[in-house]
Amino acid sequence: MSNEHLQGPLASSSSQQAISVAIASMPPPDNVNQILRLLRRINHATDLHSKHLIKATGLTTPQLIVLKAIHELGEVTAGAIAEHVSLSAGTVSILLDRLESHGLIERYRSTRDRRVAHARLTQKGQDVVSRAPSLMRDKFIERFSRLNGTEQAQSVAVLKAIADMMDAADVEEPII
Repeated sequence: MSNEHLQGPLASSSSQQAISVAIASMPPPDNVNQILRLLRRINHATDLHSKHLIKATGLTTPQLIVLKAIHELGEVTAGAIAEHVSLSAGTVSILLDRLESHGLIERYRSTRDRRVAHARLTQKGQDVVSRAPSLMRDKFIERFSRLNGTEQAQSVAVLKAIADMMDAADVEEPII
């Protein structure tokens, strides 16, 4: 047997070059660690804000977002809410069930089309919205809007690339 056969496919010059290129293109460990720390920091900030909302209102972030959407849109269908808050209709339906069970909204059938159901805030729901702290996304939107167009586009591109690296393509977008 020849030595080439014993060394296997990694012995070829082209394979060694491919490995060298792959290793050279890997980000330095410090960059990877910094990105992971920043992702943990974002996650931690989101968790802390969610806990603050629960303590202040008794509602989860998605529940409060749907409640505020109803406040903004008025008497509205679940489909319109779903589109407004970028969630699936099924998720919104579950959230509406919870809000209704807490007495924060009421649902009723359309007088023109009995297949269509609308939701509206109750007085209790209006009270919760009026005393609720601002959502994290409201602060983010205000700060993000201060960036110029190029900075905004770069931010979106980098975050999309990171989301893709984390195989987050099929995950429903969370609401902050």
